[in-house]
Amino acid sequence: MISSREPFTPYRPPPCRRVLLVEDDPAVRESLRELLGLWGHRIEVAGDGLSGVRIGLEWHPESGIIDLDLPQLDGLQVARRLREGLGGGVLLIALTGMVQAEDRVRAMEAGFNAYLAKPAEVDALYCLLAGP
Repeated sequence: MISSREPFTPYRPPPCRRVLLVEDDPAVRESLRELLGLWGHRIEVAGDGLSGVRIGLEWHPESGIIDLDLPQLDGLQVARRLREGLGGGVLLIALTGMVQAEDRVRAMEAGFNAYLAKPAEVDALYCLLAGP
């Protein structure tokens, strides 16, 4: 039974965030762009690491979802450069098919805040972007 003192809220939309999506697979990139847009986020996308760094440093996103296996610069290099240029305030999420334990360790050492293996649970991504 729901208490009359506490309103029932089955859905709490996440705050609108500026999200940088760096993914080289066009199908994955477009699917994630659509999903993030449905959640109300503003999205900029890049298909390679070098473009991801350039866009990120110019646009100053609040969050970044970054694949680790990227052309030109890998996701670890992207995270290091974004962390160096944007500081600790940006939430960096690794979203990758690289699922070995050492991949996770290297990602966290490079400056990622979170690590999601593909295919990622949509709820986990939603919760990370919604914040505390």
